[in-house]
Amino acid sequence: MVYIMIAYYDPFELARKRIFKAIREAMREFEREFEELEEMAEEYMREVHELEKIFEDRIDEIRRGYTEPLSTIIDKEDKLLLVIEAPEAREDTIEVTVTEDKIRVEGKIDKSKVEKALGKHIYTKKLEMVKGEYKLPYKLDPSKVRIEKRGNKIHIWIPKQPETY
Repeated sequence: MVYIMIAYYDPFELARKRIFKAIREAMREFEREFEELEEMAEEYMREVHELEKIFEDRIDEIRRGYTEPLSTIIDKEDKLLLVIEAPEAREDTIEVTVTEDKIRVEGKIDKSKVEKALGKHIYTKKLEMVKGEYKLPYKLDPSKVRIEKRGNKIHIWIPKQPETY
């Protein structure tokens, strides 16, 4: 028995292979681009949620009638420095209270500063106070805390406990 093999040349086969290869590469590129877009969308949504949280916090402040001052803690060698900024407060009304486990800052809002910054809206009229409460990481002697007022900025020097540094 003799087998005969018939071979034929299809001039379009090479073109089809090239086209399908180009389509597969385009699909892979599309998938990579789509994954990047998904990652960008997720990052965008995280940022939107953060902004929503900030906005909700500001709305809660208005409902309560007070805002919380900006604060930063700086770790020095043997002290913690708590810097509190309350630009909307009247300087003469800012009070700092130190107990063994927390620091409380309160002051009355300067309405003219708030209206200048935010305009004369009904929500600005509801803001009366600036209040902040900061829990300390350990108990301490309040008499050892040093407080410096510099306008509407307050520097509070908190000594560290010997075992914390």
